[in-house]
Amino acid sequence: MSFSSGVKDELCRVNLRHSHCEKAQLCGIIYSAGTISFTRRGFSLSIVTEHKQTALLALGLFKKVFSIDCSFSEVLRQPKNTVAYQVRAEGIFMDTLNAAGLLLDGGIRLEKEVFFKIIEKDCCKAAFMRGAFLGSGSITDPNSAYHTEFVMHSEELAEALLSVLMDKNIIPGISIKKNATVVYIKDLEKIIQFFGLAGAAGTVLELENIRIMKSIRNDINRQTNFDNANIDKTINAAQEQLASIRKIAETMGLDKLSRGLREAAELRLENPEATLTELAEMAGNTTRSGMNHRLRRLNIIAQSLPETKGGNHDL
Repeated sequence: MSFSSGVKDELCRVNLRHSHCEKAQLCGIIYSAGTISFTRRGFSLSIVTEHKQTALLALGLFKKVFSIDCSFSEVLRQPKNTVAYQVRAEGIFMDTLNAAGLLLDGGIRLEKEVFFKIIEKDCCKAAFMRGAFLGSGSITDPNSAYHTEFVMHSEELAEALLSVLMDKNIIPGISIKKNATVVYIKDLEKIIQFFGLAGAAGTVLELENIRIMKSIRNDINRQTNFDNANIDKTINAAQEQLASIRKIAETMGLDKLSRGLREAAELRLENPEATLTELAEMAGNTTRSGMNHRLRRLNIIAQSLPETKGGNHDL
């Protein structure tokens, strides 16, 4: 089962306590997944979805809200021959469409005054958003990306959804395509807010957990990268120090060094992988900063020495 299907399963289980919320949720489904055609018996309204529970929910809501008995059937969606479920209401009168906030004027149009009455209450706005997601919404598995979208049949119906989202300070993106208008949300905070308002508490918890785990993994990766960079830096510095010490030993001899420098040189030769802190602890008479200063001094001395052996150096 896909992540989207699991979310829709949860949304279908949300209890609708009031008839006005039932109407708002059904309108959300109709606006996002409904198509209207004209037959000899009048208008026909169909809802087609690949999510069976959504279709069954719509079937029940048509009966409760508009007292309409709909047919329920399986259909094949082209071009992939995927199984979908169709809820079809035959012989619908114009007043039923108007009650849902819809007009027919060269296509499906929004009766804004009626629509805003349908979503007047906050609970109805939440129900409408829930219905819109059930009808044509999807969410990408948040383990891979953050993306929630709604595929609306027209720009005008997309604007209806936009008005509800923006009322809740959820500012989505819009993509106009040939046969649809896609409304999408990519910001995780807003995705979480949307599903919280829609009543999907389990989904919200799962999204929060995924966000926390991603944050932990990112912190671990950053720390690992930082540690690896420090290890590389330490190794490179140690190699440079060893090369300097060997050059000093070959050209002038370590015995010509001061006691502190000679001790630092010998400790580094004996412990090529030790950190500055470890070398300082082994010396017992200096700090990490002091050990670093001694080793840097050895590098400077080595750089000033000729490549051939011989001669004293002023230390």
